[in-house]
Amino acid sequence: MPASTYRVSINLALRKFFCKNPKCLRKIFSEQPGSEISAYSRMTNRTRQKLQNILIEVSARKGSYIAGQINLPISSSIALRLVNRMPIPSFYQVKVLGMDDWANRKGLTYWTILVDDEKRRVFDILPGRDVASLKEWLKGHPEVKEVTRDRASSFSKAVAEILPDTIQIADRFHLLKNLSDCVYDVLRLEYRSLDIAKSFRISRNTVRCYSKMDTYISKITPVKNNCIQYQHYIESELANGKTIKALFDIVNNSGYIGLLTCFYEFFRNYSTIRVTKGETLSVIKYRMISPRKISDI
Repeated sequence: MPASTYRVSINLALRKFFCKNPKCLRKIFSEQPGSEISAYSRMTNRTRQKLQNILIEVSARKGSYIAGQINLPISSSIALRLVNRMPIPSFYQVKVLGMDDWANRKGLTYWTILVDDEKRRVFDILPGRDVASLKEWLKGHPEVKEVTRDRASSFSKAVAEILPDTIQIADRFHLLKNLSDCVYDVLRLEYRSLDIAKSFRISRNTVRCYSKMDTYISKITPVKNNCIQYQHYIESELANGKTIKALFDIVNNSGYIGLLTCFYEFFRNYSTIRVTKGETLSVIKYRMISPRKISDI
């Protein structure tokens, strides 16, 4: 152990004894250091106990760093060996049990960890997260009176089936987690409606109304002309060779509602095809190519 923040090393000299009896199976006997130092150990029992108390709470690398700060430098591999040499606690009965998922390899392998909530220490670890292993473990521990768990249905079904009289408690972390998720979803939708309303310059109530609809209502635009009423007549006359301006003058006197521009935009894409007697009328619709597209070609 360090003394006044200084690292202390003990140079211990022990005696060796040699047996001269030829019938003795052990020829060399070494003097034992006493109760303060274990055999083959490079540190005192008090130092090892202090390091084990630190390493049981943190990882090997972090424990190695903390040990160096208190002038008890050890490597991370030595830290793991000290933890592995600790005796396993004796079996006892647990009354308040906590269960949750435990990541053996985060994102790959998950096990089930069982914790004694009264003593605040790990009681057991089950490989995997399947219900069968948990049921088998619960059958051997009928003394459990209360179980704290997350909202997973697999845990609740296993406890209800094996220990029906056990009180099940949803822990505060998962209750608050579920509550915060719901609040986050509501706020996300609300702020999303606000962003959409700002982008399209419309009311938030309008966005909220449309977001609740299963199918959107098609936009209805008022008809400013009645070109469809004269469509068949215009197509047939265009096929006979008449111009759009001449046809506009005819339909304008017959009750057409609209301007020449709208009339021209509606019928300008129809080619003029002459139809002989006995043939059916066929109208070819085409789209004019702009000069910019022609230059790109």
